[in-house]
Amino acid sequence: MNRRALDWADKADFLAWQQGDGIVQRAEKVRQLAARYWRSVEQRSYYKTLRDNQELLAFPRFDLAATTAGLVIQAVGRLLRGGVPFRGYFVDAAWAPKSAARKADPELSELDTEQTSLLVAMILRICDYASEENTVGNALYKPLADALEQIEDLHW
Repeated sequence: MNRRALDWADKADFLAWQQGDGIVQRAEKVRQLAARYWRSVEQRSYYKTLRDNQELLAFPRFDLAATTAGLVIQAVGRLLRGGVPFRGYFVDAAWAPKSAARKADPELSELDTEQTSLLVAMILRICDYASEENTVGNALYKPLADALEQIEDLHW
């Protein structure tokens, strides 16, 4: 939501800025819009049902993947700082439905994408954070990005 708020603040003609009188009412409209947007992301029935909304600068799959990646990064970091060996398992087929279907029927060949799989989208966000150009992110997240890219039975 912080990323969306920055995008909305940079867009002078953003819908919420046109509503209400004065900065306080406009800020309240933006806050209400942000709350509605995030509720709609969190209360979706299926990941695949999320759709971008260019007018609202809303990219729910991207935002959900970034938020989920943040939670995973925090959990992994706490375990490692505590000296606990970490192994992660993504056992629910909803994480990567095409890969799960392939596991059940090896004849299938469809790959998961960030449109079909929250796990793939999350991995792509972490790989972005760990890019060579981002020296701090690379130092912090590269080992996790490398490990996630090697998940067994994930076809993407």
